[in-house]
Amino acid sequence: MRNEADDDFGDVSEDVNNAFPNVAILIVDEHRARLAAEVDDWDAITLLACLSDDPLDWSELKAVWPRHRTPASAEFAADSLPVADTEFESAVASLNDDEPWMVIDFRNKRICCGTANGEMKREACYRSVDGDRPGRVRIHLPPWWEFHIQCQPNQVLEPRLTELKIPACRRDFLWGPALAAGLADLMVTAARNGNLTPDFAARNTSNARYQLTVAVHRDWLMTPRDELDGAIPRSCLHGGIRWLDALEESQRWKISDDQPAVPIPESLATYSNAPMGRSEVCLYFDTCREMIDAGWDWLLANPNRVADETCRPSLAAFLGDVQQIWLNESFEGDCPPIEIIQAERLRVPRVAGIDDEKHVIDCNCPICDMLGSGVFGPRFTSIDGHHLELDDEFAFSLYETREEWEEEQFEFAEMSAAIDEKSNQPTAQHEEASDQAFASVWENSKISDTMKTSPVMGDLTVAFCLADIIGSLEALDDSQLDINSLNQAFRDYRQSSGESRLAASENFKDALEQAAERHPVMISRSADLQSLLDEHARF
Repeated sequence: MRNEADDDFGDVSEDVNNAFPNVAILIVDEHRARLAAEVDDWDAITLLACLSDDPLDWSELKAVWPRHRTPASAEFAADSLPVADTEFESAVASLNDDEPWMVIDFRNKRICCGTANGEMKREACYRSVDGDRPGRVRIHLPPWWEFHIQCQPNQVLEPRLTELKIPACRRDFLWGPALAAGLADLMVTAARNGNLTPDFAARNTSNARYQLTVAVHRDWLMTPRDELDGAIPRSCLHGGIRWLDALEESQRWKISDDQPAVPIPESLATYSNAPMGRSEVCLYFDTCREMIDAGWDWLLANPNRVADETCRPSLAAFLGDVQQIWLNESFEGDCPPIEIIQAERLRVPRVAGIDDEKHVIDCNCPICDMLGSGVFGPRFTSIDGHHLELDDEFAFSLYETREEWEEEQFEFAEMSAAIDEKSNQPTAQHEEASDQAFASVWENSKISDTMKTSPVMGDLTVAFCLADIIGSLEALDDSQLDINSLNQAFRDYRQSSGESRLAASENFKDALEQAAERHPVMISRSADLQSLLDEHARF
């Protein structure tokens, strides 16, 4: 068995030979202790991967086994782990220092491994090298699980080394009526303080409205709440983003290995109690901004109600409706936010289908069209959350601690200063010369020789050049028919082979020529791309 591991979530950068031996496994939860005297090495690895989902006990571990099993694993956890009830302390006393063993303590969220075990890490990827039983499993233990290696058996009886702190994600509060009520209270207070000025009302010409939106949103997230025992709402958003990113990445690997992604059952505690993932945090940000923006419009439309005692509950009811409508409408051409959040909570990636229009990033982009065809494997959709950092406010950041956020701000400042310094230096003459010919033709693409090393990479080179042309055409009137014609010609070209490839190439060049006749802005690039097609025909 080969081990590929790194200490960072989702990053597999090492390739280390590792003999992970068969192992005795002792499992203890709130109800009983179970012992499996000898477990197959790959099944032991799969078992460890199951703990990545933070199951509550043995029954929940069995429920998430299908998410992590591979052709190299037993089909069911009960088959791979012939466990028998035992007395915990006597079972610990039976563990042998000279033989591999592992103790899984659900009560204390802790794993202990003996001195005879092979190399093990809490973040790792294991790959089976058995040709008849291929498999690849990733392990990403939750941050609150302790992981101890090179243990003596008696250490298993000792308490945890750290206090068990599991992130408290209060979805009932964050997504519940408290959100609308809290925002309404802050907004009405701002209105009564005289902030709804004519300058504020001119939303398209003034920054005042946006700044007040940021202030209300920040106050909602950063103000301690009695309902949270004095904690701030922001603290409920964090604690599991990177962990859940890694679990989704594991399921992406399964899909790329032609295995189905498997969701966790909604009945499990790990579904209902888990912290928010990246998509949910980002969509919570967007929900708050949508509600606040709609709330300002409501207040501006009802100026006579601002001083009335019914203003707060009326605005809260309106904001609650805005929240529900927004959560159930399409999000940027994708599925509704409520479905995106549900997929993340079930810990399965969202795969963009070849003909799935709601996942098309840019219907005019030949690069997107090529990626969507599946030529590079499955295409996944996600929300990266970069827009949460645009306000330069820790309150909205995806970083859990202020120290992490300030460290990145410092690194960005250093990087920006270095870029500014470099941009002020004279450009080397040979660099200008090497780019001069290219710059005279292409505006936003650059062809590299490494992109011509295979038919697929050659097609990708063409896609980049065609995207450059289409980018210019989109700014012109009456160009959509030509854009459609060019995309269809490129689609036919890359889906052809043999003699039909030559015919498709000629049709593609004809489409380029005809479009250039109607739009002179692309004449030089059309000629250059036709030359590139002729060059590819000689491969």
